Amino acid sequence: MNRADIKQKLVAILLSLKPNLTLENVDDDVNLLKDLGIDSITMLMMALSIEKAFSFRFESLRPDQLQTVGDVCAYIEKRLAS
Repeated sequence: MNRADIKQKLVAILLSLKPNLTLENVDDDVNLLKDLGIDSITMLMMALSIEKAFSFRFESLRPDQLQTVGDVCAYIEKRLAS
């Protein structure tokens, strides 16, 4: 699965959690909290949705490790490669 496929799935997950978002062109620099308003509860729901969609479990992470869409995509890529 390439980065574009990962990002497409991630955007679908974000839209399912926050249907009022307009995510036509999502750059890697888009901040989950500041730009999309993803709070801690939504972040947890996003993590659970990612685990289900990509068939892996999150390992221990600090919240500051996944601040942008690019951070999340890179983490998913790394997990899928291992």
